[in-house]
Amino acid sequence: MRIQSSSGNVYAGEQDILLAPVKCHPENYPVVFCHGAEGSPGADAWMGLPTRWGSFNAVIDEGGATGFSSDLGGSATWGNDLVVSRMDSAFNFAQTLGQIAGKVILVAQSMGAATAIAWASANSSKVARIVLVIPVLNILDIRDNSAYANDINAAYGGLYVEATHGLNHSPLTIAQSDKLSSIPILMFYGDVDTLCKPVYAQQFAEAAGQCRAYSMSGGHAETTVAMVPENILSEFISKGVLPA
Repeated sequence: MRIQSSSGNVYAGEQDILLAPVKCHPENYPVVFCHGAEGSPGADAWMGLPTRWGSFNAVIDEGGATGFSSDLGGSATWGNDLVVSRMDSAFNFAQTLGQIAGKVILVAQSMGAATAIAWASANSSKVARIVLVIPVLNILDIRDNSAYANDINAAYGGLYVEATHGLNHSPLTIAQSDKLSSIPILMFYGDVDTLCKPVYAQQFAEAAGQCRAYSMSGGHAETTVAMVPENILSEFISKGVLPA
């Protein structure tokens, strides 16, 4: 895997990290990585942990995709209008990477699931497939039952209101509104995750239309991320076919 740190490709003043396979596979779509709430600035913070490199390798070298991680507005966007706007810019940059144009593959972890799903719901024709790892799916539940309440409210101008924001920003509400039925989605969630609860992962998988969900032993933790099966992930990235 070849790695290059840069800035301003997606948005002026924000960092980008470009990832390319050792062997070029121009027949694939480019990948946009959607980071979680690991800390500022975003692009770099979520890539600095060794537990994640198996997945990065599965996507880039084994999956044959060129991709990038970008700040996308920072570490506390929670699927809001700001990060959706940044994703518009990310899509445009992805089209310059020399792979098949017109669509992107989205790979998202934790809070990044809200980024990926909020953007995909408004741009389904531009999304080839989505991978979700320990994903944030119910923003209201996390706002009401975690230490992220202030960050989530701030991301929505002072108060997240499900009736106002959910339909366009909360992944579970979006899936239940039949906005994702055309997009293949591969999801990996923790079976004892108390932040992103398994019940919402199961409800999301049932509602999304084309979603294969894998339960992994663990909570909202790096040890759970490390359990993502690389062969299943790389096969989905390279071929776009959901496992049976």
